[in-house]
This record gives sequence, C-alpha cells and structure tokens, in this order.
Amino acid sequence: MVLWCFMLKCCNTVYCLLCCRCRWLRTLMLNHAVFHTALRRLPPEAVGVVIMHLPVAWRRLQYLAESAQENAVSLMDAVQMYDGKFTQAFPEYAKWRCWT
Repeated sequence: MVLWCFMLKCCNTVYCLLCCRCRWLRTLMLNHAVFHTALRRLPPEAVGVVIMHLPVAWRRLQYLAESAQENAVSLMDAVQMYDGKFTQAFPEYAKWRCWT
C-alpha cells in the first residue's frame, strides 16, 4: 500500500511538471509565430526533447523572441545548446539575463 501511494505521488508530480512545461510551450507558441511554426514542424520525439529541456532553455527562447532573433538559430539548437556556447553566439544574452 505504501509503495502504491508513493508511485501515485510520483506520477502526480511528473504529471504536474509535464502540464507546467506544456503551458510554457503553449505560451511560447501563441506569442511567437516563428516558434509556433518551428514547433508544429517537429516530430513528436523532438517536441519531447523540447519539453524536457524547457526549464533550462526557456530564458534562451525568451531572449531570442524579445530581441527579434528567432530566426538566428534553429529551435532545437537554441534548446539543446549549452549556456556558454549560447552566450558566445549571442553576447548580449548575458546583459539581458542580468536584467531579467
């Protein structure tokens, strides 16, 4: 019984995380046409990768959208790129991040 309750709690936690990340992704899609188009073209496996990396990549995607550089790098590259490499590619990102 205890194991079942623990598994149920884990499933609810995972479900809540997934819901939150999907809401973030939906907000991104609704507010930015470039990301909307890119996400619609991705296969389901790639969307899963985006959802998995979203907590780390959210600021990068937000920066690209706010600085009108959505087309500067592909969605998957922006999501999977290391922060150091992203900062190297977009030097203003570090300054932007200090203000947010």
